[in-house]
Amino acid sequence: MYEWFINEWVHIAVYNPESKSMYYFKEGSFIPYNPITGRISSFRDVHALIETAKEMETNNIVDATQENLPVYLYN
Repeated sequence: MYEWFINEWVHIAVYNPESKSMYYFKEGSFIPYNPITGRISSFRDVHALIETAKEMETNNIVDATQENLPVYLYN
């Protein structure tokens, strides 16, 4: 499974509840994660989150991988 993370096939972020910091796994270690929006959104209902997600304009791999995927904190 480590191969998935080190090759960035699957992205992983972790949350430290004491410092309220997030870290992103990149190049074999966890680095501080700073979201582009400046804040991390939270949600309580995963179904509502999925229903309100913006639809992809195309499923072409070039277009699909350009999107900056948001990170959410599940409460």
